[in-house]
This record gives sequence, C-alpha cells and structure tokens, in this order.
Amino acid sequence: MGNKAVTLRELEYEYARLREKAYAERDERARAAYAAVPRLKEIDDERRFAAFSLGERLYRANDPERERAAVAENIARLNEEENAILAMHRLEPDFLKPRYRCALCSDTGYVGGAEKTMCRCMQVRLAEGRFEKSHIHPGERFETFRDDIYTDEAQKKNSLRARRLCEDYAEAFPHNEPKSLLLMGNSGLGKSFLLNCIANRVYERGHGVYKLTAYTLIETVMQSIRSVNPKPDFLAPELLIIDDLGTEQMIKNITAETLFSIVNERQTAGRATLVATNLSREKLMDFYGERLYSRLIAPRHCAILKLEGKNLHIALR
Repeated sequence: MGNKAVTLRELEYEYARLREKAYAERDERARAAYAAVPRLKEIDDERRFAAFSLGERLYRANDPERERAAVAENIARLNEEENAILAMHRLEPDFLKPRYRCALCSDTGYVGGAEKTMCRCMQVRLAEGRFEKSHIHPGERFETFRDDIYTDEAQKKNSLRARRLCEDYAEAFPHNEPKSLLLMGNSGLGKSFLLNCIANRVYERGHGVYKLTAYTLIETVMQSIRSVNPKPDFLAPELLIIDDLGTEQMIKNITAETLFSIVNERQTAGRATLVATNLSREKLMDFYGERLYSRLIAPRHCAILKLEGKNLHIALR
C-alpha cells in the first residue's frame, strides 16, 4: 500500500508496468470479443485505417478541413456502431479500452500538454514513501466485520450502524459531504478496525490513502525538524487517516500547532481526513485548544461517529 520508499525513476518504471498490464488485459478482452463478434474487429480495422490514412488524405485534399471533418464523422459512426454492439452483448462501454488505475493520467504519472505536471496519484505515491510505514491492516475489512462478538444488543445495534455509515462513506468517496469523519469512543470499541475498513475499500477503488497514528505523525515531524529536512506533504493523500489522537507527545508549540495546520489545510483544500480518538469532547478542547477542536467538530467539514459499550478485545479472548 505504498509503504516502501521509492525513487522517481522506480516509480516511473512501476507506472510503465501498470500501462503494460492495462494494454495486455485490453488485448485479451479484445481477442475474445473479436472471436465472438467478428464485426467488432472489422470496426477496429476500419477506424485504424481511417486514422492512419488521414495525413495522406489531407495532403491530397483540395479542402483539408472538409476532409478532416469527413474522417471524424466516419470514426464517430464507427464508435457509435461499436458501442451499440457492446451494449447488445451487455458489455461495458470501455470493454475494448485499457482500464487504467488512474483515469486522469492514464497511468503515465503525468498530466497536461506540452508542460506536463506530476499527476496527483504519483504525488501520493511519492509522499507515502516518505513515511516509515503505512498502518493500514489488510485483513481488517468490511467483509471481515463480525457481529457475533457483541453480548449487548444495544452495542451491537450501534456498531452495525457505525459499520454501515463507514461503508457508505467509503463507497461515496471522494464525493462525501461532509468530507471528514471523527470517530470517538473508549479504547477497544473498534474505531481502528473501522478506519482500516474504510482505508482498504477507498484504496481498492483507486484513491490515494495514508493512515498513521497521531504518535507516528508527531514523531515524523520531529525527525524532519531535527534533520532539517522538509516535512512530509500531509496534504498529498486524497484520504489521510490519523488514528489514536491523544496518544502522541504533547510538545509545546509543536503538537497542537502541527495537527491544526494539517487539519486546517486539508479542510481548506477540500480534502478528506479521518480521525479516531479515545478522548471526550472536553478533553479534546483541553488538550488541543479551541482552534483545533473547532475544526474537528465543525459540522460543515466533519461528521462525528461515537462508539459506546464494552471493550471488544475482552470479548474476543
């Protein structure tokens, strides 16, 4: 999940392999489709010939623009026929196209015309490499959620509701309103499990995710200060997850200010942040002050999900 530091050269090689995989899978689908429906192969050949012969036709044409329009109209007609055949056979419109992990850059890592810039997906991969490791547990998923561990019906009902809300959040990402979530409740109620469920689902849907504890976050910032290196770009991941808020070192003029800066910048940029804490509202206010507290509970930016009940770790023993 991006927990290994990579150089730009290594990352470009990784993206090249992604493109090769997308092309190979496209070719495999195309071969099967052409065997079943030969007209699809004919359409592809006609479209390729029209595109390849355009240069010569423009060179010989008395009216190049008219010729260009005629070729474009012919290709559009072929595309329409292809789409109709695919729909008739209940195949997706992109069945004969490469399916890239990132639709913005087509798995090249770069966007733009002549002056290309790095795509956000590649920025995320580079940013992830600056952290010691990702704390996303691959085995903690919505599919592995257990409801047989609850002995209290009220807690079970509350937890199942929390699971449903978190899964809805993951499925709607990144179009959630509000963008962020604050999970509150005592230790052992499943907050970290739900964060991992969201992280895995959002990552599988092709979005950049980075999860770490508040302790690791502050340690990372402190290491960058000691080594006089740039701080990690906490704005880069589409979804940043901060677990165990309240367990980090409370360093004067650093901890609260750093956390406020990260949360505030991400809210301003319209990026999503998930936070889990064992602290009550009163302790959040006492520990971090009004500025961060107001950002964490602001209804416009953040939904609050409170878990209550008995420690589930004890139930699992």
